[in-house]
Amino acid sequence: MQGVFLHVLADTLGSIAVIISAVCIKYFGIYIADPICCFVLAFIILISVIPLLIRTIKILVLGQDGHLSKEIQELLTQELFAGYRLKLENLHVWELTEGEFVCSLKANMSNTPNTENSAA
Repeated sequence: MQGVFLHVLADTLGSIAVIISAVCIKYFGIYIADPICCFVLAFIILISVIPLLIRTIKILVLGQDGHLSKEIQELLTQELFAGYRLKLENLHVWELTEGEFVCSLKANMSNTPNTENSAA
């Protein structure tokens, strides 16, 4: 949806740039206005598209920033299995779509209570 919005916005800004450059050329004789408007428009579009490209690349390469992995590890070790020895291995989190994640992990848990995490 953001890509569609940016496309419509770029078309609108392109029309405005054409009107501005046409007025500058016709009434003021400033012929350089057309390339200047084009370069300004291209720069604005480039700057606005960079965050969309970064998010899209992260989704396509199945990556995420690592913050969610830390939260999952803390939730499992400190809250859900706080009194037991839990060893997490191969914890991987991928962003399937924007806001929807997939997680895989290998967990080794023993029945013996963990005296470090339990309250005294």
